[in-house]
Amino acid sequence: MQGPIVERLTRETKGELTQALTVAFVQHPLLHRGGGRVEDAGALTRAAIDFHWGKKSLLLCGIRSDQGLVCGALCVDAREDPSLLALARLGWGVTRALGRRAIGPLLDVERHKPLHRERHLEMVILATVPAFQRQGFGRRVLHFLYREAMREGYGGILLVTDSDTPAFGLYRNEGFEVVREFEVAEQRRCWMRRAV
Repeated sequence: MQGPIVERLTRETKGELTQALTVAFVQHPLLHRGGGRVEDAGALTRAAIDFHWGKKSLLLCGIRSDQGLVCGALCVDAREDPSLLALARLGWGVTRALGRRAIGPLLDVERHKPLHRERHLEMVILATVPAFQRQGFGRRVLHFLYREAMREGYGGILLVTDSDTPAFGLYRNEGFEVVREFEVAEQRRCWMRRAV
């Protein structure tokens, strides 16, 4: 049995992708400490998606079930800069979801991003809705991204994660290595890289 298929998503799926990621991020530790409100997860998810939506390198993929999109990823070229309007929208969305104090930590994450000589695909978001977690969907999406990164001439994939989450273990098992560790808002974070 082949299992669920990962598909490349189009820009027309923005609403569906936003909804799936919002449901997935309600339980994220960053939001959970603040009460885990769906409204906050939605504002933060929309801000992150809108921030990258205008980029030429945008790569979207996901897995569907009979309930719709249940796992999704948003990736961009790690070196492509956002527009000023996108930065302003991100600031507004983050402030709305987490308060003004969250802007500094967000900028710290970006400030610690490692730069490499060769192009890298940055996996900004990978999330699975809770009812479908621990079924290998995230791993399937990662494998799809490896193939897409190779096909598009990237030298590797970059991502940032908290080192005390289950996702960190998945990424380590998939060959990602920690390239930079740092602390933001009393949480240990790391940038990870995998060559393709």
